[in-house]
Amino acid sequence: MRKLAWLTKAALGAAVVFVASSWVWAEEYVHGYSRHDGTYVQPHWRSNPDGNPYNNWSLPGNVNPHTGRRATGSVGAYLRNGSPRLWGSRSR
Repeated sequence: MRKLAWLTKAALGAAVVFVASSWVWAEEYVHGYSRHDGTYVQPHWRSNPDGNPYNNWSLPGNVNPHTGRRATGSVGAYLRNGSPRLWGSRSR
């Protein structure tokens, strides 16, 4: 019985750590690639695409933790214009 209680606590602890770390590591590495027009895009880190514009590093006022740069511009314009990745395909 003691072993089962310890195992249950260990499993619960591992689940809590996993869930907490998934919020902390909300970023992904993008390998370098060539676009159709021949432009090479350097490898870089980006925030995970999740459809929420407020947690993107490019939202004006947010800071990219890898470069230390603060995004500039107007939040209103950013939200109005959006990005095709954020809003899906929509006509402008």
